[in-house]
Amino acid sequence: MLIILFFGKTGVNHPKHGQKGVKPSHSLRTYVLNIKTLENRSFDSQRDAALFIGVSHNTIQRAMKSGKILKGLYVVRNDI
Repeated sequence: MLIILFFGKTGVNHPKHGQKGVKPSHSLRTYVLNIKTLENRSFDSQRDAALFIGVSHNTIQRAMKSGKILKGLYVVRNDI
């Protein structure tokens, strides 16, 4: 007798079934403020924000914790 265990919702029962290009649910919305132009941009993940600024996602995480300005131009936060 073969027993197959499934954890969570799979297939058509999964809330994101059939959606293309959807970010994982563990992605954190990240806001980037340009301090010269006061332009505030939002990104679906820290990695997307890192690509925009041109740094690694680890740099984004450290800047969020410390509150430092990246490249002398950007402030990164996880809330507005």
